Amino acid sequence: MKKYKKLLIIYPLILVAVITAILVGINTINKQKTTLLTQSFQNSINTKVEQSMKILGTTERTQPEVSNGGLSRYPFYGTALPNASVEEKEAIIAENNELNASSSTYNSMDKNGNLLLNGVETGEKLYKHTASTFMYYGDVADDEPAVIKEIAIDANSNRNYITGLYAPAGEVIKIKISNEDLVKSNGLKISIGQMGMITNNSNINNIWSAKNMNRMPVIANIMNVDSTTAYVGSFLVDQFIFHQITAVISPSPFQVLLSICITFMDSPPKKNLKR
Repeated sequence: MKKYKKLLIIYPLILVAVITAILVGINTINKQKTTLLTQSFQNSINTKVEQSMKILGTTERTQPEVSNGGLSRYPFYGTALPNASVEEKEAIIAENNELNASSSTYNSMDKNGNLLLNGVETGEKLYKHTASTFMYYGDVADDEPAVIKEIAIDANSNRNYITGLYAPAGEVIKIKISNEDLVKSNGLKISIGQMGMITNNSNINNIWSAKNMNRMPVIANIMNVDSTTAYVGSFLVDQFIFHQITAVISPSPFQVLLSICITFMDSPPKKNLKR
């Protein structure tokens, strides 16, 4: 009987000790996890990201000439051309092709927007096409300030790098990169607009001509940068989505300076929402 009473006293004590040990163990594990997470977070803060940006200031904008290729009508974003004939669509596609950089149109431009093909002036100049109006349901206000933005890229993967900038239609974008960084990057490819529209240009034109699309066939432009100072621009893209830098995998980080752009990652630009 006495043994039974002792067991009744000892067993609860053992149970309490076991539960206490388990709770202490769990608490210790949780503290260790918290410490590891804190260390991991601190390490992530101190680790250089693949891409960083800094706005250095603002710069003046020059309002571009507004023009077009002389066709009787064009589609606007969100508004299709009613009863467009095959000939009318083909004429629009042909004009649209002339607006985009290529091996037969132009592959660079100067600071004034004069278009060059292999270093030779073509006689054409960048302007804001009338069909760029209301692109993506809004236009960047004329008094929206342009910025100078420094972008540092640690290109450990071959992908697109979004700059967080608009490239207003018809306005020349200045790009500066040191010779050392130009060598590191092996040259840059600048995309104003949706890159897929350029890489799949023929397919898009086929789709556009088969349907009554509510925009110009290709509202994007891609230009290569192979010098320390370069200029790029677009006839059509206005307030827009992406201004991308595509670079090859680089053994070390490089920096790019962009100016005459409109920032949108920090705060959306003012838009005129009525056409």
